[in-house]
Amino acid sequence: MHLYAFVRGQDDKVFRMIQDCQAVYFPYKWRNENGEVEERAIQMGVRPIQLYEFVFPEEELERVLSYLHPTGSWNKKYNKFLTMLRKLLGLKPVPKVKTKLEQANPIRALNYVEVAGVGIKKDRYIDGIEQL
Repeated sequence: MHLYAFVRGQDDKVFRMIQDCQAVYFPYKWRNENGEVEERAIQMGVRPIQLYEFVFPEEELERVLSYLHPTGSWNKKYNKFLTMLRKLLGLKPVPKVKTKLEQANPIRALNYVEVAGVGIKKDRYIDGIEQL
């Protein structure tokens, strides 16, 4: 069973709630290698689906794209959702990465994280200064 919910709260309190959820174990029936049904304990899984806003100077867009490699979702049916979310938030599509990163990527955990790009938004400028 999967429960999807938006969670809102102070970061440290949300982190604590997730830790508390992951400390809960449930009885779970599964088949062992002999084909027999056994009952074991299984930990509650908490898999965040979070929307982040990465903020940086406009001229660094290509570098940020090369760091994060934001793509569509691995699950193609989510791409429709990402398109609707982009329109709802008034964003432009995420451009494709044009250049290869010449230095080591500082985002090391990227192999274990999916970054599904939703969209981009330009900042206002006042007297030639970007208002991040």
